[in-house]
Amino acid sequence: MFVRKDLSYSQICVQSIHAVIEHCKNFSPYENVHPNVIVFELENEESLILEMNKLASKGIELIPFREPDIENSLTSFACKTVSGSARKTFSKYKLLGEKK
Repeated sequence: MFVRKDLSYSQICVQSIHAVIEHCKNFSPYENVHPNVIVFELENEESLILEMNKLASKGIELIPFREPDIENSLTSFACKTVSGSARKTFSKYKLLGEKK
């Protein structure tokens, strides 16, 4: 799941949860498997849109969340659970709060 880091800390938490809810509503759950939940940060809405489009072009299924209270802007998106070599697609992204 990806979230903008240009939001307040409380909004980052809320928007992350919204993305998880959208994930649960739109992607079928895996039987007897609890998927990993990883939160990546991106700078702003522009970078969120850019990376969302890049991932979609690689065949990663995802669901965006737009916050009505923030002018319907894109604040986060969640990706369908991936496994195996598809996980390497995400190695370039920064974890939320990670110092690099």
